[in-house]
Amino acid sequence: MIILSEPTDSWPTIERDTLVAPPPPPPPLQPQGGPPPDRRIGAGMLLALGAIVLVVLGALIAWVLTHRNGDPNTVAATTVVVTLQDESTHANSSQPFNCALNGGVSGAEFPGTYDFGFTLTGSAGIITTGSAQTGIAIQSMMTAHVNPVVFSIP
Repeated sequence: MIILSEPTDSWPTIERDTLVAPPPPPPPLQPQGGPPPDRRIGAGMLLALGAIVLVVLGALIAWVLTHRNGDPNTVAATTVVVTLQDESTHANSSQPFNCALNGGVSGAEFPGTYDFGFTLTGSAGIITTGSAQTGIAIQSMMTAHVNPVVFSIP
């Protein structure tokens, strides 16, 4: 025997809506009134200006220290002339070196012991001389090194 019954209200149904987004959040609060925008120099700008002043001051100090007394010779040097004198034969030779290179290598010299003289020159002629270095041995197929030379500008 089959008994059919009528569906009741308890039939399985969804009681709420699905796939519905929640309402959006409220917009952020807008500031009410307040002070007007500030046009003063801020801390970051003051720091940047201070750094620029320090750089300019450092450059000025460096320039003053290298150009004391308005001496034009400090910027007019172009060449260092190295004079070699063989201690045994007293034969002389010289080699020019460009100041912009801060050093250099001369041509070949005969083996022997030499005295070195140093002259700083510019477009107007001799500016000053450096301390001589004596007893520098030049050997065959070897490189001879001399000590750095410091020139005192009068």
